[in-house]
Formats: sequence, C-alpha cells, structure tokens
Amino acid sequence: MDPKSNNVSRETSAANGNQKAEEKKAGSKKAGVGNSSGKKNSRSFLKTETENIARDSESRISQPNTKPAHRPENRSGQPNTKPAHRLGNRSGQSNPKTVHRPENRSGEQNAKTVRKSEGRSGEQNAKTVRKSEGKSGEQNAKTVRKPVGKSSEPKAKAFRKPESRSSQTNTMETHKHESRNSKPNVSAENVSRETYEEPEDVFQVSYNDFKEMFHVKHFQAQLHELGIEITDEQLKKFYLYYRELVKWNTVINLTAITELPDVLEKHFLDSLSIVKVIPQEKLNAGISLIDIGTGAGFPGIPLAIVFPKTKVVLMDSLNKRLNFLNRMIEELHLENARTVHARAEDLARQKNYREKFDVVCSRAVASLNVLSEYCIPFAGAGGEFVAYKSENADEEIRKAGRAVKVLGGEFRTAEKFLLPDTDYERVLICITKKKPTPPAYPRKAGTPSKDPII
Repeated sequence: MDPKSNNVSRETSAANGNQKAEEKKAGSKKAGVGNSSGKKNSRSFLKTETENIARDSESRISQPNTKPAHRPENRSGQPNTKPAHRLGNRSGQSNPKTVHRPENRSGEQNAKTVRKSEGRSGEQNAKTVRKSEGKSGEQNAKTVRKPVGKSSEPKAKAFRKPESRSSQTNTMETHKHESRNSKPNVSAENVSRETYEEPEDVFQVSYNDFKEMFHVKHFQAQLHELGIEITDEQLKKFYLYYRELVKWNTVINLTAITELPDVLEKHFLDSLSIVKVIPQEKLNAGISLIDIGTGAGFPGIPLAIVFPKTKVVLMDSLNKRLNFLNRMIEELHLENARTVHARAEDLARQKNYREKFDVVCSRAVASLNVLSEYCIPFAGAGGEFVAYKSENADEEIRKAGRAVKVLGGEFRTAEKFLLPDTDYERVLICITKKKPTPPAYPRKAGTPSKDPII
C-alpha cells in the first residue's frame, strides 16, 4: 500500500477519534446540565402541586363537587348530582330511591323518614317528631310518617294530619281541664249553671186536674196517717216538683221511678216518714238539716216543702243533679234550701260544715258502716243521724256497731214500719252524736267504701 494513503487513513481515523471524544465530552456536559435542570423541574413541580391543592381547596367553596357525595350536600349548598341513591337532583325533584340522610341546608326535603328535628330552613321534619310544637305554632308532626315537600302538601299515604294548637284544642289539656272541673268544689256552696235544651213536658196535666186525681188524694190521706197536714200551696209545689222531675229526667238521669203513684209513695211519702224518729215540733223549730247524697232531692226537697222553717242543705257530688235542684229551689221558692257541690269526705273537714247540723239524713245506697263515716262527722253534739233503709237492716246494724262507736255516735233506735196504706217495709236507723268525731275521720275520698270500719 502507498505510504501516503496510509498516512491519510491514520489522520482520518485520528480526526474521527477526536470528534467522537469531543462528542462524548459534550454529551457528558449535556447530561450534567440535564441533571441540574431535573432538580429545578422537581422543585417547580412540587410548588405547582401545592398551588394546585390550594386552588382546589378554594374552589370547593364555590364549585360543585362532581364526585359521588358521601354527605347530603356539597359546600356550595347545592345538592349533589351523583349518585342516584342520594339526594334529589338539581331541579329539586326528590330521587325515587331511599335517602339515608336528613334534608340539606338549602331546605330541600329528603324522601325518606327523617330522623332529626326540623332543618335550619324551618321545613317540617318527616319522621315521627317527639317534641312539642315550636314557638312559631308550626304543625305538630308527631303523627307524620313520611316527608312533606317544599309546598308542605302531604303525600296521600305518608301523612296523617294531627290537630294544630292554633285551631284545635289539645286533647290531653282538655281531659285535664275536664278532670279538674269534675272535682267537687268544697269552697263554693252553689254550683255553676249548665245549659240544657228545654225538654218537652211529659206530665201535661193542669194543677186543678192534678189535685183531683185519686192518687193525689190518697197521698194526702197517707200524710194524714203520719200526722202531716199540707196546704194547697204546698201540694202545688209537689205538683210542680213532679212535673219538672219527669221532664228533666229525659235529659238527666235523676230517678228510675217516674210513674205518679210510685213517685208519690216511694219518694215523697218515704222522704217525709222521718217524722217517725224526728218529732215535727223539732222540724218546725228552725233546726239545720243536711241531706248527704241527695240525688234528685230526696228527702231534702220534700222536707223543705213541708217544713219551711227547717234550714236544708242538699249535698251531692254530681253537678248536673245540683243544677236541677237549683232550678227547683227557684221555681218552688224554697228560701230555706240551698245546694253544695262536694264529696262527703271532703266537706266534713270544712269548719263551716263539720259538726254543725242538728239532723243529718241520707237515703244513699251504701252499707251502714260506710254511711256512718260519711254522715256522723256532720252532726253536732246531741245531733241525730238518720239512715233510710229498707227491710232486713239487722245485719247492717250489727256490722256497723264499731264504726258508730269510733265516730262518736250511739244507736238510739231502729224504727221498722210499713209506709201508710202500702206494703213497703221501711227502717229508719237513728244514731245520736255523743262525742266529737276523731280528727282522722272521715278518711280521704274513696277510702270509707274501699276499707270500711269493721
């Protein structure tokens, strides 16, 4: 080979080698520059990410959350659009699927039973609300089983409308109020009037025809046998009493005995038979008498008619009966009679009634030991308690022995007889008050009948 060509080849190879060495050196420098740039890029990336996170945090306040919501609303106050089983869509329509969260802050009502109290917007809760109404007088939702929408219109099968305090009377308060009014008012002697529609007359007979009736003439003869003589004015009062009794008995349950012959004998005549044990001279002397459990006014009203000087107090625990008796007192002009609404156990502890009466009487249906605890405390020293009883009262008298003694009484007599010209056997038990009744008696209301003194 030519030496010149060899030299050229060597020079070319050397040049190529130098070029490659320079390229390699340049490549290494370039790589070094790249590493420095990479570190700067990493710091820039971190800064950029930090700024992005800050911007995202700020955007959450104003931008809606497009991801599936795990709460009932996003921070913007708008309802989430995803997923379908959460809140309603942005149009405000309720999702058909069950919602497990309460209403959102915008006041939209959830579609399932809400387990919380009313939302901030004042919308009505949809589940059974266990609280009472708010100060605004909003509807009490105690009976609401399903939600009520924006328009507060109830769904057909979801709402059972309760009463509102603004328009309906609270039932519980009403029951409490009635219960308070039903208790005897021992401080007031006369009861308040109740209004009833005037019933039709049942006994449409004039007084002139009445006094000529056979049963009326027989009644006067029976009174004569008891030693009682009544005037025409007094007979007319019995006529008015009977007429009003049977008329108002159609409205108020006063008595089961309504036929004229029966009323004349079993009510009027029987009431006046007290003269068997209490002399008429005493009854005409202006004594005080209290009728315990008077009912329709027996024996108090007949005694007030026949013995106008006797001061009669008619006591009963039922207001409706006393309203009838107040009417009778006015129509019959019985200035010697008045009513008091109370229970005997309560009234006997009032100083104006305890041991203030000359005669205490009762036709009430109760055993004698129970009746004694009701009545004997009203009798003053030397006063009399007269119990009207039917036949076969011997056993009652025997059982009542201890009660009478404990209460300060003493048996005086038990007068057995037939009502004049009848076969009705009656017993008048007369007990005299010998000493004051102990302060423990009578016991509280209801106790004497449940736990009688034996």
